[in-house]
Amino acid sequence: MEKGIQRRRELLAALDGQISALLLRQVKAEADADYGGFRGGDFHVEPRACGFDMSRLITVYVTGESRWYLDERVREAIAAALSYLRRHQRPGGCVDLTPCNFASPPDTAFMINAVLNAWWLLERCDAPKAQWLRPALYRLIDSAASGIATGGFHTPNHRWAIASCLLHCAKIT
Repeated sequence: MEKGIQRRRELLAALDGQISALLLRQVKAEADADYGGFRGGDFHVEPRACGFDMSRLITVYVTGESRWYLDERVREAIAAALSYLRRHQRPGGCVDLTPCNFASPPDTAFMINAVLNAWWLLERCDAPKAQWLRPALYRLIDSAASGIATGGFHTPNHRWAIASCLLHCAKIT
């Protein structure tokens, strides 16, 4: 048990150490079409990657042991990332893995699986300052689940991502 707790602390410390750089990669200019997204190494902003990065921010924001717990800069970054994802989510609920998979259910499922990990941590956080996040995150998960459920998959190995994602989405939607 103690070994597991120690490992959790190590992982959280490592994640805490990544957040400053992540915040620097976020597009902050509201007039920019990529506002709220995160620039990758090639300076490209990609919707699916934004979901992964946002999940990391939510994790530290709602975890009491994090040095970023309920940090206002992180809250603003999460809100901007949610805005980016709303603007880049296709009408059916899926996101793109640019430049190759458009309105992609499996790529959306991979992203939403990461978002769901953050959701479970949010569920354990009873801080009033974190409650604004529940409805916004729920809307993202619910709309994505619809697209994942009605779409298809590109290769057989994507079935697990879709199946696990829909199973976990069903627990909250």
